[in-house]
Amino acid sequence: MEKLIQLLWRSDDHDEVSHREHMVGEIAPMLAADVERVEHLDVLTGDTSLEIPAPPVQLGLGPQLASVVTIWLGSIDDRGPIIPALQSAPGTTGKVDQYLVTESVPQPSTAERDWPLGTRTPGVTLFSWFPKPDRLTDGEFFHGWHDIHTPSTPGLHPLRVEYVRNS
Repeated sequence: MEKLIQLLWRSDDHDEVSHREHMVGEIAPMLAADVERVEHLDVLTGDTSLEIPAPPVQLGLGPQLASVVTIWLGSIDDRGPIIPALQSAPGTTGKVDQYLVTESVPQPSTAERDWPLGTRTPGVTLFSWFPKPDRLTDGEFFHGWHDIHTPSTPGLHPLRVEYVRNS
């Protein structure tokens, strides 16, 4: 099994509601049906401004992010249809950044899923992505992230129900 994360970028004509409806109602079902051996699919859309009057701080390219699509595949070789499908998403630039990642779950969710597929997951997802600074070695970067940052996050986000880390 391999996990791919795709980042989709907002266009100038981006509309949160129509983008979410298209991603959840059309693109997600199409990917689930057309990509061989999809084991799991999540679509995160940046459509919170209607429900959260003052969204949390968005740094760097955060305000430009339209959606994040995570897909677990049986093999990376089956990824062919993903990018073309995502490039067609309305309200995006057509640019899709795709990453093959290793998932770690320092804090697994203990919540029982009681909402139907295709509907919004209760709560808020905090998503961040960042490059390794050139000044750090791989060892220094992962030490800071895994050994210093990760243990400190329950204090920063005490209501968090799950922590998934991709690298």
